Amino acid sequence: MSGKPFQGLVFCPTSLPLSVSDTISHKVTKLGGTYTKDLTRLVNVLVVGELFTAKYNFAVKNRTDIVFVSPGSVDQLYDAWLAGEDLLQLAKFDMSQYLKSKYSIGSFEKFNLFIGRIRPNNHYSLESLVQLCKLGKVKSVDTTHFIRNSSSSNACISLFITDDLSGNRVQAALEENVPVVHPKWIIDCMDRSGTLDFQSFYLLKNCHELEYSDIGSGSYIRDVPDKKKSVTEPNPMGVQDDSVNPLKIAIDKFKPQANQIWGKLLARDGDASASKSTDIKEATPTHQECLGETKDTPTFLDCHFVLFKFEKRQVTILSNVIRGNKGTSSLFEDTSPSPAQLKDKTIYYICPSGFPANLLPRIPNESSWLTEFFIERCLYYEQLLPPDFWSKPFYNDFNIIPPKSVLHGPKLSFHITGFHGVELLHINKIIDFLKLIGFDHHEKLTKKTDFLLVNISQLTSIPQEHTLRQNKYASMFRTDLDMKISVNQAQMFRNSMKRKIEFVKQAHHIPILTPSFVIELFQRAMKPNKTSMNIYFNDVNWCISCPKGSKSDFALQIIPKERGNEDPLLEKPAPVDIAAPLSTASSASAELPHVPNRGNRWGKLLSNNVDTENEESSFIQTVGHDSDHLSHTQITYGSASTSTSVQQNLKRRKISTRSQAKDIISHVS
Repeated sequence: MSGKPFQGLVFCPTSLPLSVSDTISHKVTKLGGTYTKDLTRLVNVLVVGELFTAKYNFAVKNRTDIVFVSPGSVDQLYDAWLAGEDLLQLAKFDMSQYLKSKYSIGSFEKFNLFIGRIRPNNHYSLESLVQLCKLGKVKSVDTTHFIRNSSSSNACISLFITDDLSGNRVQAALEENVPVVHPKWIIDCMDRSGTLDFQSFYLLKNCHELEYSDIGSGSYIRDVPDKKKSVTEPNPMGVQDDSVNPLKIAIDKFKPQANQIWGKLLARDGDASASKSTDIKEATPTHQECLGETKDTPTFLDCHFVLFKFEKRQVTILSNVIRGNKGTSSLFEDTSPSPAQLKDKTIYYICPSGFPANLLPRIPNESSWLTEFFIERCLYYEQLLPPDFWSKPFYNDFNIIPPKSVLHGPKLSFHITGFHGVELLHINKIIDFLKLIGFDHHEKLTKKTDFLLVNISQLTSIPQEHTLRQNKYASMFRTDLDMKISVNQAQMFRNSMKRKIEFVKQAHHIPILTPSFVIELFQRAMKPNKTSMNIYFNDVNWCISCPKGSKSDFALQIIPKERGNEDPLLEKPAPVDIAAPLSTASSASAELPHVPNRGNRWGKLLSNNVDTENEESSFIQTVGHDSDHLSHTQITYGSASTSTSVQQNLKRRKISTRSQAKDIISHVS
């Protein structure tokens, strides 16, 4: 054994099983290196168990000084060291460069690549792309055929590479949900010596009309800014220019503003604790994900948020999040800023998701009320989204009488599947509201579950022309937004839903619904002059499939509650404008009746490292229990308008036919 070859190197794991991580930690320490589970500025080697984790995405985008190695590489070097090999001499005393040149993970090791038509250009050719793929240790590359049923798995990811959307092969790839990626992704991956996020920067449908130099802009920090590179001068090892310090670029780019949205105030200039904000943990979003400061246009630029009925601490948190994304905010009861100051800004009125929607004051006709879900969605997807039904105020208090034909227990119970990221946060909050009105949530799908709630964003078997994708709730299920998750994660969610739907189809016949059912349930309960009304499980606007039976067999009766002790100033609100809002409005939601206490959930951070659904470890059990659980910590934001005209102009509903349901289920399974 010779020396300590890892002396001065700091290793960090990402997505390693605990047993493997412990073994690697022991070997790295024996070899003289440092092992830490936090991705700090001192880390220069990332031990990669799986691509596209939060750590990996941050490092490949912003830390060109970091080398990516597999656990097997550490094992191999450790065994050579035990055998007496002089690793330092072999590496010519530059172990970091030795790891990069000899042990870096190939950019395409986990990919099956199909290369289609390549238009004539001065940057790449079919032959040069194939050469780069082989240098990147591609698992397989095919330039003549596209093999159907080649969808991605945990072991390998399939991509179709082309700059031309025409042709039978690319259409077949689209039909098979195989991502179609621009060839520049191959070039940039080899330049970076890593696997870049193709879904955010290189999907052909998003970049085929861009100039070549603009494709992939922002996907990673180049060693030499603005340097034009072509396939004739590939840099497969990503050798750095000594005139540029990529670590310094990354650190300067993310000058401390705090690494959490909730629980800490943002923008603590000069605070000693801010130096810790460059630590990126596996389950925490990066600075650009939290604050949107790396993008050309900050998320909330030219936006003003008017906050109503939030607690003092919640106001502080929301205000700092909005300000960190270049927006402005004020309280509903304040008289400042003046309308003149807000002349060029888009104004959003934000209330808590737990505030009764029928008690909201009136606001100018061109504006509408949103909840904190709206801010949450915009931050998660890193763009200013148009308000959708996830974001509209919906909460109100009422009673239900469920149909006996659906019940399998004392309460109307449900299970959820297919939710991840920000939609999982939303649905978990909504679950709390459903419990207040008599629903029961099962963490496991059991034979006592009464209906299944499915997020259809990942159900590509439901065609675009289907009512589920064309009605007023269609914007809740945007497949284009779902591209934020990795191919592996998307496949995992689809597989989970398929298993559960197959279980319902074969062993436990219950309605399978979308979240539109829940939103419509709350919306109908707010209709005036109604002592009771019905909502039907088998309505085609939210029903994917339903057991046989008549319409009346699936009628859920809604019984509005009488209200007697609410604030009279809020029961009959007067019209207001920005210059003169209600001075009586308070920023405390706790004073209102029937509002869930959510104080303990504020101040926590959204996780963008979604590995599994909370309930996926065992999706079928004989006994189900409901509990107030979360697989992600939460943040909170606002959303779309409560338009009474939309409610009053509901289209005539059709009942889902058995043939429609059978067709969908057959495709899903």
